[in-house]
Amino acid sequence: MFYLTGFHLTSAHINRLAKLTRMAPWPGTEKPLLNPHNMQKLPLNTAVLSKSPSEQDLQQILSLSPTAVIDVNALDSSIQEFLQKLDAIKNKNKLGFLLTCPVIYACNVAQNITHTLQQFIILPSEQQESIHFALHESIVNGLIHGNLQINSSMRQSARDFIEYARLLHDRLNDPSYAQKSISVIATWNAKKLEIKIRDEGAGYGTTTNPIRHSSTMQHKTGRGIRIIAGAADSCTIEDFGREITLSFLLQDHPIQK
Repeated sequence: MFYLTGFHLTSAHINRLAKLTRMAPWPGTEKPLLNPHNMQKLPLNTAVLSKSPSEQDLQQILSLSPTAVIDVNALDSSIQEFLQKLDAIKNKNKLGFLLTCPVIYACNVAQNITHTLQQFIILPSEQQESIHFALHESIVNGLIHGNLQINSSMRQSARDFIEYARLLHDRLNDPSYAQKSISVIATWNAKKLEIKIRDEGAGYGTTTNPIRHSSTMQHKTGRGIRIIAGAADSCTIEDFGREITLSFLLQDHPIQK
């Protein structure tokens, strides 16, 4: 596991993550220069995003095929839970992301994750599009309706859109909302790719029992789940809608490295 310090991190940020994960930062608490040459020298395991990563920063980090990417602004409890889930996955190929609301809003996270998966798995172009689409819809729903708690019914008129934009801006700049994160954990074998997307919103529904849908389901449940399920081979909703599990069947021998 390693930490990529980035431009905006301080020694305090790095030491905090080192304490949470009980691992020493690499190469130390001094910030290394973030450029492609130095990044290629880093161990390929876990990257920590800077406070305000650009789209280019994110693409550079993901081009190294890390095992996980962690946003330093996530809550301590979120980071610990995320790492525990990664550790709990034994003997599997895995890729994890823990990103807060401003990073998700600013960057095309779904596209970058899909491109990173392509470095590990052979994905036909049509399946790449399906994974990207399902990821995008799941992440956006988790961001807007989950973590930021903005109701989609607000966008019914021009006046609603103005209020929607104001509320979105306010909540992205309110730490009580902005520090909430979305985790994406992908695992795969020769037959199947499974992606779990989890937000930290209030959730919905009246039961803790999993809701399972096929891509041909005829009814709508939750936050746009019919659209999401239609792009995957299977879709499961758990914990009052906070967690979505997408499954995609793979061709034989999909693993590239």
